[in-house]
Amino acid sequence: MNDFLHQAAKVAQDNDVISLFLRWHPVWPRLSRRAIANEKIVDHGQTVFVDLTESIEEWHAQTRNELRYSVRRLGKLDYEVAIDDWSMLPEFHRVYQATMGRVGANSRYCYCLDYIYGLREAWGECLHLASVVSPEGEIAAAALFSECHGILQYHLSGSDEKYLRLAPTKFLLDHMRYWGKERGDKVFHLGGGVDGQEDSLFAFKAAFSKHRSSFQTSRIITDRNRYEQAMIASCGKPSHSQEMFFPTYRKAA
Repeated sequence: MNDFLHQAAKVAQDNDVISLFLRWHPVWPRLSRRAIANEKIVDHGQTVFVDLTESIEEWHAQTRNELRYSVRRLGKLDYEVAIDDWSMLPEFHRVYQATMGRVGANSRYCYCLDYIYGLREAWGECLHLASVVSPEGEIAAAALFSECHGILQYHLSGSDEKYLRLAPTKFLLDHMRYWGKERGDKVFHLGGGVDGQEDSLFAFKAAFSKHRSSFQTSRIITDRNRYEQAMIASCGKPSHSQEMFFPTYRKAA
């Protein structure tokens, strides 16, 4: 991997690229290595994943009692999960936007409907829409999932305020781990908290599994002088430390 990164940095330099930003997938095997020159490895905290190769009995042992109760309750009330009914996409976007507003999410998470349509076009059969449907035919909660190379990934989700007391998202994620297992996926990655924090979102996901993984990124400066010139142009002053936002010169934008 370090040989690859050395070569990548050289190609960047040869093509007037002054910085590289890389995300390391949390569920891929972690490589034991040291950072190369001008690379900073940043740890963004823990994420949660479900091992889909485990038995259902092992899942039950890891699942909190309150979660199992919520799932059973919606099943008894005849709630169902619809997979890939794309006619529900506008309704998914409505509940997603409402959820972002309810939790006070940063505006960068408030994706427009055209973005979602573009996501579907770009990802094709790797993108799935799952919706919890009430007995009255209303969407109580819905989410987008990606599926690629045996990894099922929880992406964007929302729930209707009318159904919050029933916790339909718990019902949805429980259903999706069974769905992924039946399709032969190996891992269901739920992700972590907001900005890597062990917050209420992290605690919600942790109720499904004991398994944790580390999310890391790498920031590589391939031309220090030009990088600092770009910082001066955008921020008015150079900085010899790499902030959480990288590259720093794009922060103003």
